[in-house]
Parts: sequence; C-alpha cells; structure tokens
Amino acid sequence: MSAPPDHRQRRLTAELRSLKQDTDEQNPKLFRLVSTSDGLSTWKLAILPSTDSLYSGGVFELELHFSESFPLEAPTARFTSEIYHPNVDSFSFVRGDILRSGQRAPVATASMVVRCLLALLDNPDLQGEALNEAAAGLYLSHPEEYKKVVRASIEEAGTHATSSHDDRSK
Repeated sequence: MSAPPDHRQRRLTAELRSLKQDTDEQNPKLFRLVSTSDGLSTWKLAILPSTDSLYSGGVFELELHFSESFPLEAPTARFTSEIYHPNVDSFSFVRGDILRSGQRAPVATASMVVRCLLALLDNPDLQGEALNEAAAGLYLSHPEEYKKVVRASIEEAGTHATSSHDDRSK
C-alpha cells in the first residue's frame, strides 16, 4: 500500500520545511541538511554528535530515502561516511526501532528520525539482531575497548569536525 503521490509530496515538503527550521533554529549544533533530490525522495544530512557523545567531533554524512509508500513506510537511513556501530550493517544501512515500519508510527517526522538516530549512536538498540556483530559483542563485553575502537575509527576515517563544526559552541 502506498500513499497517494500528492499526499506524499505535500508531506515531504512539510517535513523538509520543518527539518530546515529545526536545523536552523533548534538544533543547528546536531545536524544540518546538505541537499535533497529533485523529487524530495532522498535527503543528505550531516550528523554532528553532541560534545558529550562518544562520537563527538565526528561529522557523519547520512542519507535518508523516502519510498513511494512514505509516510506509511519508514524511511531508510544509510551512512555515506564510515561509522563503527552495532546498528550499522556492512552496507552502512542503519537499523533501529524508529526505522522499523512495524515499530514506527506514520506521524513520526524526519526530525524525530534524525534525533532518534543521534540518540542511537550512544545507545545502540541490541534487542533485535545486531547488524555489526563484532561491534555489538565488543560493546557488550568490553565497553572501554569499544570506545577506543569508535574513537580510532573517527580518527582513521577523517570524519573529524571541520572549523565550521567547531563553531557550534557559539
């Protein structure tokens, strides 16, 4: 079952407007919209984890894709930059409750999805299947080693904050 095209387009337009406002006014320090596709089906964002996050200092590019069935079907989320996390599979797709169609209410907004993904970084969802079993195992059995691997992966991937990201405390 898919949403009527005009309803989907209106919803995506409203979601985009809301996300831009959220980015500009409420959460400029946590994420920013980079671009959207012509039909609004794909959004690219830069995720900027807070200073108290294990992922702090990293800038992670995320792609949200909205199917023809949106808002009835959850968007898919995929990191286009390297990230080490139990809920990110080998193809860089993210899994979590907010992205499971059966777990997600169609009223959940794109801003809510992004905020939930930010929270998921430091609080992995290990109730379902672990998509990166090595990361999940390390997270559960050796949390300090997991933190070292995350920090090293941020350094290695070069996803450290740029000067504009460093200005987020202003």
